[in-house]
Amino acid sequence: MSINETPPRQRIRDAVRQRVTDGLYPPGGQLPGVAELCDEFDCSTATAVKAMGELASEGYVVARQGVGYFAPEALPILTADDLSTRQDAQRDIVASLRSESRRLQDLADKLDRTI
Repeated sequence: MSINETPPRQRIRDAVRQRVTDGLYPPGGQLPGVAELCDEFDCSTATAVKAMGELASEGYVVARQGVGYFAPEALPILTADDLSTRQDAQRDIVASLRSESRRLQDLADKLDRTI
């Protein structure tokens, strides 16, 4: 699966989780609303709400009904399985990037020969 084929729900989860972990969203700070997420990730409201709900169940987001989503005061503690899963996902992304890079290089070579 290439990066562009990654489902929007997963892209939202990955991006928001990373932004919270990196401190882009400070502890207790309000996160972008569903409408902003829909615009950024080109998805439906239901998809954005589901992604944020999953992040809330993981402890990366705090949902306040009628108010919005917030970064947690403390990050969840990761288990060895969580780290292993994250590393596997990162390896998959790197493999996809390498594959896409080779494909683009082949395309560039073909274009050079055509010109």
